Amino acid sequence: MNKSTKAKPFTIFLPSDKCSGCLTCQLACSYFTEGVFSLSKAKLRISRYEEGSRFMITFLPSCTNCGFCADYCPWGAIIKVKSKKEVG
Repeated sequence: MNKSTKAKPFTIFLPSDKCSGCLTCQLACSYFTEGVFSLSKAKLRISRYEEGSRFMITFLPSCTNCGFCADYCPWGAIIKVKSKKEVG
């Protein structure tokens, strides 16, 4: 895949308590970036905290900030927030 050097019009926000651990974001990521549904090929990882049923979302260095994970997260645990334009 071609990586764009153009700035994205959004940043990714992770509300800490929203992730259900469904892995939909990982599957969307792998499909749109690699062409296959594969958790191991996704550019992010979902892991369960040792205590309770909370999950942690971690982006790998290979993440291109494309936003597909946010587009397909059914729980609102990954959100695209519009970036502010620089004034100058």
